[in-house]
Amino acid sequence: MSNILTYPLIPIVAGDDMMIISDVSVKGNPTRSVSVDQLGAYIGAGGGGAAGVTSLNAKVGAITLVGGTNITLGTVGNTITINSGAGGGTVTSLTTGVGGDALLATVTNPTTTPNIAFGWQGNSTQYINGTGDLRLLNTIPTNITLTTTGTTGVATLTGNVLNIPNYSSGGGGGIVTSLTTTGTTGVATLAAGVLNVPNYANTTNFSLASDTGTTSAMAAGNTLTIEGGTGIETVVSGNPGGARSVLNLSDTTVTAGSYTFSALNIDAQGRITGASSGTPIPFKSLVFDISRSALNVYSREIWYNDTGVNWTLSRGGVGEYEMTAPTGTGGLLGANRVHFSIMNANRVAPSSGTGLLPQPTIARIKTADIFVVEVYDNQTGTVVGDRADVPVSAGNYEVTIEVRIYNVGV
Repeated sequence: MSNILTYPLIPIVAGDDMMIISDVSVKGNPTRSVSVDQLGAYIGAGGGGAAGVTSLNAKVGAITLVGGTNITLGTVGNTITINSGAGGGTVTSLTTGVGGDALLATVTNPTTTPNIAFGWQGNSTQYINGTGDLRLLNTIPTNITLTTTGTTGVATLTGNVLNIPNYSSGGGGGIVTSLTTTGTTGVATLAAGVLNVPNYANTTNFSLASDTGTTSAMAAGNTLTIEGGTGIETVVSGNPGGARSVLNLSDTTVTAGSYTFSALNIDAQGRITGASSGTPIPFKSLVFDISRSALNVYSREIWYNDTGVNWTLSRGGVGEYEMTAPTGTGGLLGANRVHFSIMNANRVAPSSGTGLLPQPTIARIKTADIFVVEVYDNQTGTVVGDRADVPVSAGNYEVTIEVRIYNVGV
C-alpha cells in the first residue's frame, strides 16, 4: 500500500473510480480496492451502520427528493427542510355535532370542498325546549301557579310557576288609598298610596272675541253665555262629554210645504218670512222651429212643450207644413182659444221683379187636432204671392213658431 499522505484531487467523481479500504472480513485486514458504485450500493443496502441511512421508503441506492405541489426543499449541511409554499392545507376530513335532537347536521363533503347540511327534525305535534331537544306539545305545563314574591323586578315564568312581584307594597306608589289636590301646576303623582292631582281648574283663563265688540277676559269661575241673534236660537243640553250649546234656526211664520207660482217675502237675513201660491199661467205653450236640409228634408225641433201632446210635422204641399196631435188627445185646438206667434227672418228673390223680399208666413187651425203653417212669396208685380217652401237652412234661418193654447172655451 502506498504511503503517500497527499494525492491530487479528482475534479469529477465517477462510479467507476476506485478507493482504498481495509477488508476486516479477512484476518490481518488486508488492503483492498472498491469502486464508488460498490461503496454506494453497500451504504444504501443497509450496511451504513448507526450513522448512515440504509433505505428510504424501501428504496435503496441514489434517492432524489423533489418538492411537490406547494412544497419547497431547503438544505443546510446534511439537513433537508421540507416547506409548504401555500397559505393553508387541504381539508382531508370533517366531522360535526350539535346538542339536542331537534337539528340534524350532516357532512355532505368532508374533503376538498367541505360542506355541512342542517335539517330540522320533528313534526307539528312537537316543540323544541331550551336544550334543543324535541318534546311533545302535550307535555307543556298547563297548570300555571301564580306567586307574588318580591316587590320589584320583572315578572318571571319558571316551569309552571308565574311570579309577579307585589309592586303595590313597594316604594313606587302602590294602591291608591287617598286623593289630594295640592298645587295648581305640574303632573299628578302617586306616592305611598296618595294620589295628588293639582287643582288645574283654578288657573283656566282665556279671552273671548267675536266679529264685533270688545274682547273680554274669561277667568276661572266665570260663565260663558252663547246667545242667539236674529233668526238664531240656542239650547243648552248635556252629553257624555259634558254640557253643550246647540244653535238652531228660529222658525218663521211660513208654513212648510210646496208653493206653485209663488210669491215670497225675504228679510235682510235671507229668511223667507212669507210665501203664497200665485195664479197659474192661463195657457199651455208649444215652441218649435221648421227647417229644411240640403236634401230637401223638412223637420221640426221642439224647444218647449207643456201641452201634453207629442206633435208631428208633415209637408202637405209647397209652403204648407202641418203639425198634428195624435188621435185621442181630445181635440185640444178645437176646444180652446189658440194664438200663434211666427218669426220668419228669411228674405228671398221674388218670382217677378228684383231684390230680396221677406216671406209672409201665417198659421191657422185646420182641424181640432191639426194646425198648419203656410209660407208665401212676396211679389212686386201684379201677381199675388203664392206659397213657397222655406229656404235651405244653410245660410238662412229656421222659421220659429210659438203656439199658446188658452183654457177659454170657443
